[in-house]
Amino acid sequence: MVKLASARVFRTYGPGLAKNRYEYINAALYLIASLVLLSGLAAQLSSEARSGLVLIIAALAIILLVNLHDLFAHLVGIDFRLPLIAFDLQLAFVEFAVPVIQMFGTLLAFLGVFFLFIQEEKGYGYFKLEKHALNMLVAGPVLWVIGSIHNSCQIYERADGHVQILQQCVYIPFLMGSLSFMLSAILNYHEKSRDIHHGLHLLGGTWIWLGIFGSLMFFIGGLTNLIKVFKMQQMNGIRLEKLRGEAHERLLSAREAQIPLIMEHQTNISHQPQETKVTLPLPTPYKDVLIDFESLFEMASVSSQPQFRYTQPPSKVLHLRNLPWECTEEELIELGKPFGKVVNTKCNVGANRNQAFIEFADLNQAIAMISYYASSSEPAQVRGKTVYLQYSNRQEIVNNKTAADVPGNVLLVTIEGADARLVSIDVLHLVFSAFGFVHKITTFEKTAGFQALVQFSDAETATSAKDALDGRSIPRYLLPEHMGPCTLRITYSGHSDLSVKFQSHRSRDYTNPYLPVAPSAVEGSGQVMI
Repeated sequence: MVKLASARVFRTYGPGLAKNRYEYINAALYLIASLVLLSGLAAQLSSEARSGLVLIIAALAIILLVNLHDLFAHLVGIDFRLPLIAFDLQLAFVEFAVPVIQMFGTLLAFLGVFFLFIQEEKGYGYFKLEKHALNMLVAGPVLWVIGSIHNSCQIYERADGHVQILQQCVYIPFLMGSLSFMLSAILNYHEKSRDIHHGLHLLGGTWIWLGIFGSLMFFIGGLTNLIKVFKMQQMNGIRLEKLRGEAHERLLSAREAQIPLIMEHQTNISHQPQETKVTLPLPTPYKDVLIDFESLFEMASVSSQPQFRYTQPPSKVLHLRNLPWECTEEELIELGKPFGKVVNTKCNVGANRNQAFIEFADLNQAIAMISYYASSSEPAQVRGKTVYLQYSNRQEIVNNKTAADVPGNVLLVTIEGADARLVSIDVLHLVFSAFGFVHKITTFEKTAGFQALVQFSDAETATSAKDALDGRSIPRYLLPEHMGPCTLRITYSGHSDLSVKFQSHRSRDYTNPYLPVAPSAVEGSGQVMI
C-alpha cells in the first residue's frame, strides 16, 4: 500500500544514509496509521460510526503524509538516480512510479471517505457526492494494488537472508491488504449503487469486515517493516542496493576508477565558485577530489574520533580500525567494492583483532573511498559498528604465509571461553562432522588454552570447515546448560596424519573401531605429542 523509505537509502550509488530517527519515524507513523484505520473500521460496527469515519480520515491522512515524504525523498536524489535508470529500467518504477501511484491511491481513498462524511452532514444528493465517493473508494485501492505489484520489483540480491525474508514479509501483507480493500470496495459498490442511501449507509458490512482484514494486513506489514528498519540500521548501508545483479555489475564496470555518482555531483557543486582560485595539479581522474582534500579533512575532523590520518600520503592500501572482531574478508571486499576492485585484504590484525587492510587495484579507487566517507555525514560501518579509515603507510599488502596459513587436512582448533576445557570430544565431532567425515580428533591443553586437532580426509573439506566455523561459537544446544559460550579459533596444522593409540575422552580414531579403549587411569595417553 505504501512504499516506505526504510530500504530506499541502502544502495551503492545514491544519497547518503538518512538519519536513523527519520527512518524510525516514517515506519512508526505508518504503524500508527494502520492501528487508527483498524479502530475506525471497527467503530463502524458500533453506535459511534461517525467517530469511526473521522478516525479513518485521520489514518488515511497520515498514510498520505508518509507517501509524500517518500516521494520527496526520491525527488531529492533525482540527479543521482536518473543515470542509474540507464543500467536498470525497473529502478524507474520503484523510485518514481510507485510513490506517485501510492500517493494518488491514498488521496482518492481519503477523498472518498471524506465525501461520505460531508454527505452524512448535508444529506442525500448533496452535489451527487455519494456516486463520487463510491467510485473513489474503488479507484484508490486499485492504485494501491498496482503500486504494491510494482514495489515488489525491488530486489536486494546482496542483502543477507534475514533482510530478504523481512522484505517479503513487508510486501506480501501490503499486497494482501490492498487486494482486500479493492475487493471490499467493488462488492460494496455493487451492493449499494442501486439503493437510495447516503452517508454512512453506503458502507455495507462486506466493506467493513474486508476492510478490517486489510487493516490487519497493513499492521502486520508495518510492524515487519519496523523490524526491517532496525535490522538494516545495524548493517553497513552501502552493501545493499536496488540494482539487480547484472545491472549492478554493469554499473561497477562503467564506473570503475571513477568517483561514485553522488561524490561527482557534490564535488562539482563545491568547486564551482572556487574553480578559478585553485592551481590544478597534473591531470588525474580525481583532480577535483585531490584539490578539495583539505576541506574534506576539515569536515571529517569535527568527529569526536578522527577517521583519517591527515599527514599520510595517499596509498592504494587503506587501514581500517575499530572493526568488529568477527569481521570477515568477504565483508571487507563488499565495503570496498563500490569504489573499485579489491585485490587483497588482511583481516583480524592488531592486538584486539579489530583492524584490517584493504588493497585496491588502483590508487584512485582508494582515494575515492576516503573522499566519499570524508564528505559523508554517515561513517563507514560494518555490522552496525563505525569503522575508521586512513591511508596505510604501505603500498601493498604482503601476506607472509606460515604453516598455519598453508591449507592442509588437519585443523588446529583453539576453544575460547571460561568453560572451554569442558567441551567434550563428542561435541567437537558433531560440529565438524557437518562438513565431512572426521578421521581423528585429539584434545590437549597448551599455554594458548584448550585446543584440539581435527583430521579430515583432504584439505578441501578441512578448508570448508575452517571457513565456516572460524570465529563462530559452538551452538548452545550442544552444550550443557551450565556452560558459557565457547568460541572456535581455527588455523591449519602442520600435521597430515594424527597418531592415536587409544580411544579415550581426549582422543578418538573414527577410522579404526577396533582400537583399544584407554583405561580410566591412563587419560590422554593417545594424545599426539606436539
